[in-house]
Amino acid sequence: MRLGIAVGIGLVIASCQPAGRPPSGPSKRSTAIDPASAPAPAPAPHRRPLPVLAAMFGAPNEETGKLERRARLPRVQGQRFGWRIKVRCTGPVKFRELMKLPSAGDWSETTDLPGTTISEDATTTTTVDYAACKAGWVEHLWVVAENDPAGTYVITVELDGHATQTFRPRFVEPTE
Repeated sequence: MRLGIAVGIGLVIASCQPAGRPPSGPSKRSTAIDPASAPAPAPAPHRRPLPVLAAMFGAPNEETGKLERRARLPRVQGQRFGWRIKVRCTGPVKFRELMKLPSAGDWSETTDLPGTTISEDATTTTTVDYAACKAGWVEHLWVVAENDPAGTYVITVELDGHATQTFRPRFVEPTE
């Protein structure tokens, strides 16, 4: 069997000769391809996000340091809060966090945070950073500033390659 192959801009044209027959010469097909008429490459296959094994929002227990699940927190200066997400990981995990406040926040002490940007209206912050993976958990914490608003915050977290998680904690005045 004789196999002749002509290649032109990613297109392969093959012609086979039956066994025992002499070659018939070059193929009559044109191997020139107009790049404008070439088919577009197939889109990359859509990859499903990896599953999140667990997710929680809360505040650290002052005695144990462990994050305790809480959806309602006091709007008190110094109150720590944040999220924990459990995934299959063994090293640092890249995350993107978008935090939307109900009104302008007090960002006076966050000007030096690497990877964090604050919107002009001071209602939204975006942080892109890496967090350590400790026993499969990745976390990020914030601290309430003096003039941060009360109300519901919307915090969306994207861990590299994993399903997006959204938290909606409510910060209330201590008298509520």
